[in-house]
Amino acid sequence: ESACPNVRPASCPSAVPSYKADVEPILRPCTFCHSPAGIAGHSETTYADVYAQRSSINDQVNGCSMPPSNAAPLTTAQRSTLLAWLACDAPNN
Repeated sequence: ESACPNVRPASCPSAVPSYKADVEPILRPCTFCHSPAGIAGHSETTYADVYAQRSSINDQVNGCSMPPSNAAPLTTAQRSTLLAWLACDAPNN
């Protein structure tokens, strides 16, 4: 895969990714650092946590700056799913 392909959608797609089925499993490894006891400074263990950080998550995922280089990178499909969900204003679906 190329270094950081642009997969941000121009608008919310008609098939909105599901938080529970699609997004939460992608973000689960992030809770190693993004948890109440983690080193990241904020938690992403609940939908409310993720929703509160949605703008930052959008910027980090779009810019391929998260996860950090010492962690497994997101695939293009995972990035596409996250960015599509965020383009739909991160619904709790």
